[in-house]
Amino acid sequence: MLNRKIGMTIVAGSVFVLTQAALAASPASAVLSDASSRVSLAGETGGHDGKFFLSDGTKANRLNVGGFAQFRYNLSNVDATAPAEDLTHGFQIRKVRFEVGGTLGDPNMEFLVNFDFSDSNGGAADIRDAYAKYNFGNGMKLRAGQFKTGMVREELVSDSAQLLVERSQTNSAFSWGRSQGLGIEGTQDNFKWMVDFTDGLDTDNTEYDSGAEQDFGIVGRVEFLVMGKDFDAVKQFSSWTGTADTTGLVGASLGYASGGDTGAFIPAQDANNDGVIDPNDVAEQASNGATGDAQVLQLSVDTQWSGDGWNAFGAFHYRSTDNAVDTFNDMGIVVQGGYFFQENLEGFARLDSILPDDAGGADPFTTLAGGVNYYIVPNSQA
Repeated sequence: MLNRKIGMTIVAGSVFVLTQAALAASPASAVLSDASSRVSLAGETGGHDGKFFLSDGTKANRLNVGGFAQFRYNLSNVDATAPAEDLTHGFQIRKVRFEVGGTLGDPNMEFLVNFDFSDSNGGAADIRDAYAKYNFGNGMKLRAGQFKTGMVREELVSDSAQLLVERSQTNSAFSWGRSQGLGIEGTQDNFKWMVDFTDGLDTDNTEYDSGAEQDFGIVGRVEFLVMGKDFDAVKQFSSWTGTADTTGLVGASLGYASGGDTGAFIPAQDANNDGVIDPNDVAEQASNGATGDAQVLQLSVDTQWSGDGWNAFGAFHYRSTDNAVDTFNDMGIVVQGGYFFQENLEGFARLDSILPDDAGGADPFTTLAGGVNYYIVPNSQA
């Protein structure tokens, strides 16, 4: 073993000496030129330009890798009914998101796949977005797969770009979440539009014959920049200090989903093994896996503003649900804003309220939230 170590040391030393000799025998300009070309090549095939990436040196084949984690301590005190305790607290891994995307074979062919590993699903991988998107030019793109529909603006703002640690309760009640389908979108100067044709509300990770889906869902959304020139200025809710221009966006969404007319038929089975399929077989009583018989019509309007160290957002939602027994008309509002007191210290406040239909017997539910965000890296969500 000792002889082997000595041998390895001699070899390593020889390589070091030979390397020094080669460098000494080469003109300094040649060495610097070679180093420069290697750095240039590395910059084309990998690095960080806002995203970590690998590439073949062209825009046609590029892989972006990213993600984020959300770890926190929660303390909740509610007036609970025994045997539950009023006080609940502890640590939580709320989100661990891993994402890959980029282009494949064509700079206009984009793709995105991301997963979430969290306490809520036992740490297992949960598919969030999984879609391909093709850019036809002139601001028009077509996407297919699983993605967020354009129903609610607050939901469209990324999890890592929210003003508060969570979206509002009103968003949870009125968002259509993710679904599988086709979507087309276009952007021209200060105007953006999108139309999604999907399986309906909150139908991510479902089979096409699942009874949890609607027959179909369709959402249309338009957005106008009434002030400012760049939609990127309102990609997140916070607005850093030093922002030169004020940006104002006004948007509206209209969605309709219908169910009850499609679904898989599950053949009746001889559940009690008596050789006859009869009313005693439980499976026969629930043999139809049809979608739920309900129609949903929803309108959402919103506005978002950002300026030099300040931001504001407001939204109103109206939803009519006809479940073949009764019709419910529910509403919701959200108002929030933030202000930077220092370069990395932001105060925020939010009021949101869910106003359910009186026929449902539920009372309005209002939440008031406030606090501060401290940004470890100024002007960055990192």
